[in-house]
Amino acid sequence: MDGDEKPFSGSEKDILGFLSLHPEQAFKKQQIGAMIRKAWKGGSFNTYLSRLRQKGFTEGSGAVKITQEGMEYARANGLSNEQGNQVSLENWLNKLGGGAKKIYEVLLSDPTRGFTKEEIGEQAQMVCTGGSFNTYVSRLCTLGLAVKENGAIKINPEIQNL
Repeated sequence: MDGDEKPFSGSEKDILGFLSLHPEQAFKKQQIGAMIRKAWKGGSFNTYLSRLRQKGFTEGSGAVKITQEGMEYARANGLSNEQGNQVSLENWLNKLGGGAKKIYEVLLSDPTRGFTKEEIGEQAQMVCTGGSFNTYVSRLCTLGLAVKENGAIKINPEIQNL
């Protein structure tokens, strides 16, 4: 960075650090926000992404991916933890709470299979007919962690290889 430029914020560094764990993978804003525990809907989050994109450290807008320049910056500034904390489907569990976590654990038990609401409810020991259950499933889908397909809920195929 040039001497007259504003240094990156902690959130921007968090974004780069997260993306550097999977340089070949593009992530939705919701997924990035969930992993770094920041609200992704606000203007600040978009500003963070915009600054990183303007510097050439990330690319994409719908799905964001780190560039080679971003990887070099992350490594040079200690943001890339390639030896530890690899992103995996299981790592998302640490970012979820309550019912969403229970549902996600059921989905993780067989990541390629779709589960009915009833099956999830039984395995997670939750009532699947209530509004809370639907809210949890909706949250997982909004974060891009799960999808609804042919009446079943399953791990989002886009992230199965994490």
